[in-house]
Amino acid sequence: MVAPYRTAISPVIAAMALASCRVAVAEVSLPKVFSDGMVLQQQVPVPVWGKATRGERVVVKIAGQSLETTADDRGRWRVMLAPLDAASHRKPLTMTVAGTNTLTIDRIRIGEVWLLAGGERVAKQVRMLSHAKSILAEAADAPVVIFTAGSAGGWQPLQAGNLATTPAEAYLFAATSSRKWPDRSG
Repeated sequence: MVAPYRTAISPVIAAMALASCRVAVAEVSLPKVFSDGMVLQQQVPVPVWGKATRGERVVVKIAGQSLETTADDRGRWRVMLAPLDAASHRKPLTMTVAGTNTLTIDRIRIGEVWLLAGGERVAKQVRMLSHAKSILAEAADAPVVIFTAGSAGGWQPLQAGNLATTPAEAYLFAATSSRKWPDRSG
């Protein structure tokens, strides 16, 4: 036999449960790689992607381009930017991504993007090099920006404060490339 109080409470609990239910509405979001100070690869189409509510209209604007798409059944969306040229975009750009909300990404540069990954090459920092003092002294001459993955990561211009702990291989390659091809750096 069921106790009478259980029967009386059940409709109350059901009403409270229904009242606490909300319709899930996701705002437009981007992965961390799309953030202030980022660098976009020049002279090739560049994908921009993220998440939104299923069926949500998303508009991406940068450098006179305006691209529109709709989030798929899983809330994913993607557009392809037309190639941009570093020589034509010397000043930092701003990108907006709009749906139910609007995201603004500032200080975007156009230039060369290189990926460095792996054990020993990443482990050796600039401060560990025999000529680290001279590298640190000339660091201001190279327009190098580095993206670090992870929870504390993001895009950062290399400066005296963070250069010493930067992977040496990454910095030396980027600095040499920016001097060799100055027209490829935004």
